[in-house]
Amino acid sequence: MSCPICFEEISKKTGQTILSCSHTFHIKCILEWLIKNPSCPCCRETQKLPIFEDTLLNGALRFSLDELREQNEYLRNKAFDDLRKRFLISLLLSVTVTMILIVAEHYYTALYQS
Repeated sequence: MSCPICFEEISKKTGQTILSCSHTFHIKCILEWLIKNPSCPCCRETQKLPIFEDTLLNGALRFSLDELREQNEYLRNKAFDDLRKRFLISLLLSVTVTMILIVAEHYYTALYQS
C-alpha cells in the first residue's frame, strides 16, 4: 500500500496512521497535510489533527519529535551564534568610534594649544 500524499510505500518502519474516514497515510505526511488543510486529501472529510491518538504514538512520531528537537537546538545555537556575531561587531564599532574620538580629541587639543 502506498501513501496517497507522497506515493511511497507505507510500512511499519515508516509509520502509518488511519484517519476516521479509513484512509491510511504516513504519519509525517498526514501531519504536514492536516496542519495546512483540515480535511482528508482523499475524500475531503473534515479531520482533527490526530496528534494525541494512539496510532501516532509510535517510533515514527518519536523520530519526528527527535528531528524537531534537533532542529530546534540547531536553530537556537544558530541564533546564539548570530547574536554573538552581532555583539562582537557592535563592540568592534564601539571601540572604533571611541578610538576615532580619542584621536580627534588629541588632534584638536594639539591644534588649539599651538
